[in-house]
Amino acid sequence: MSIKQSGKSGRQTEWLLRVCFCTVLCVSSCAKNLPPAMQPMAPLFGQRGVGTANTIPPQASTDGMFPSGPAPAPLYPAYPTQLQTQQAELNPTAGTRWHLVSRSKERALSGGARYQEVRVQSEGGLVDISYVVFDSRSHTLRVIDQAAAQAGGNIIGAAMLYHGAVAGVNGGFFSKAFQPVGLMVTGGQTLGSFAEKSSLITGMVAVAGGEPYLLWNAEYEVGAGFSDALQAGPRLVSSSVAVGGLSGKRSCPRTFVATDGGRLWVLGVARTCSLAALAEILTTPQVFEMKVMRALNLDGGHSSALWAGPTSGEEISQPGWSTVRNYLGVVPKK
Repeated sequence: MSIKQSGKSGRQTEWLLRVCFCTVLCVSSCAKNLPPAMQPMAPLFGQRGVGTANTIPPQASTDGMFPSGPAPAPLYPAYPTQLQTQQAELNPTAGTRWHLVSRSKERALSGGARYQEVRVQSEGGLVDISYVVFDSRSHTLRVIDQAAAQAGGNIIGAAMLYHGAVAGVNGGFFSKAFQPVGLMVTGGQTLGSFAEKSSLITGMVAVAGGEPYLLWNAEYEVGAGFSDALQAGPRLVSSSVAVGGLSGKRSCPRTFVATDGGRLWVLGVARTCSLAALAEILTTPQVFEMKVMRALNLDGGHSSALWAGPTSGEEISQPGWSTVRNYLGVVPKK
């Protein structure tokens, strides 16, 4: 009885070993022919990848999409940040109520920049906007100091021409003593102090390595090496959303600076509207033929001024009533 059981047990063991061996062969064969969704992904960077360790992913080619020029500099910082996006979404203004009424024929400025005028309308009335558009691959921004307290608003043209600007607007705020309010850097020289806790001055235009940026106060870093910088405010547009809580009561001329977050920039003057209305206009599709990602209010009212020097025809001069301490000029890159 025990011998028969032993023989039977041996045959069972042999049969199990054969089944296991066949199973291993089958799994091995299947592993070599996994469907694409189950196959392990080859390393893209680092060892055995197409790049080396610590390399960044290659950017998509933009050949033919933009005019020739220097390679794009990395944004400082890469904006919008997650926090800013959340804040903008929490406090948006009401849906836009503006529409485009008319657009003037553009006037060419040196280096590919252009000057244009638009008229927009809502239930509350009309707003006329004069503005300049430029690409930061061919132009940059320069803070122009104007220290003569009795110079008068008409000096804007002379100031722009002296500094080689093709266009420009009035800049930031100044005190009764004719001193800049907030940080002001021109040509690497600091003339004002950073306003950290102001409810009005909440952002800044800055230039680093020849590249312009539109930053919020929380993004400012001491010793960033700006060649030019100018604090102003309040913020008008953040993450392509009109900032909430802006006043909709006082209507006056407004000066602003805006960017699409990439290479396109707008400097302009709106006559006349409230801060809330300007924020809505800036986020209205088709007004500026670009999607505004960030926008900042500059000094306005009697200070609002714009100048542009077209490549043909008379220069465009819209001086302010007041003498201002500084200007923001659009200058060609060398």
